[in-house]
Amino acid sequence: MAATTSSESGLLPKASSIALAPPPIPPTVLETDPSYPLLKPILSYLALASSWTSITIHTHSPVDPSKRLPRAMISGIPPTNLYAELEDPGQKKEKKVDKKIRREWVLPSSLRENWTLRKWAEVFDLLGDLPPGENGEGDCDEKVEKKRILMGIVGGDGTVVFYFVHDGIVKPRQN
Repeated sequence: MAATTSSESGLLPKASSIALAPPPIPPTVLETDPSYPLLKPILSYLALASSWTSITIHTHSPVDPSKRLPRAMISGIPPTNLYAELEDPGQKKEKKVDKKIRREWVLPSSLRENWTLRKWAEVFDLLGDLPPGENGEGDCDEKVEKKRILMGIVGGDGTVVFYFVHDGIVKPRQN
C-alpha cells in the first residue's frame, strides 16, 4: 500500500497556506521593554493556535508616532469577530449585525503584574479607536464607540488567557 501525505489526501491544507512560525519580534522592541518576554508565547498562540492574520507589533503610539507606548503591543485580525455585538440591546440573538472583522489590540501582560487605573488610562490615551492596518488606516469602515483591548495574560507555566478591557463603562450583554 502506497503511503500518502496529508496534503495529497486532502485532510490538511497545503503547507504554503499554514503559518509555520509567528512573526519575528522587531529590533525596536528593547529587551528592557516589560512585554519582551511575553511577546513570543502570545504571538505563537495568536498565529498558530488561533489563526490570526496581519499580526503587527507596535512600539509607538498610532495617534502620536513621536510617543513610545509603555510596552510593545500587538494588533491583528482574528479569523472571526471576537465579540458578537447586537445592533440594539432589545434585539434577539439571531439578528446579529454583520460587520467586517475588526483588527484588535492585544496588550501582553504577566499574571504577576498589577494594573492600576492610571496605567490603563495611559495605554488607552496613546491608542486610537482602532489599531492601524497595514496601510496605516483602521481596518473597519465604521467608527467604534468604545475602545477595547484584549489583555493577553501569560501564566508561569506559559498558559495564555485573554480578557477584554474596555475604556469606560460598557453595558453588559443579556444572554
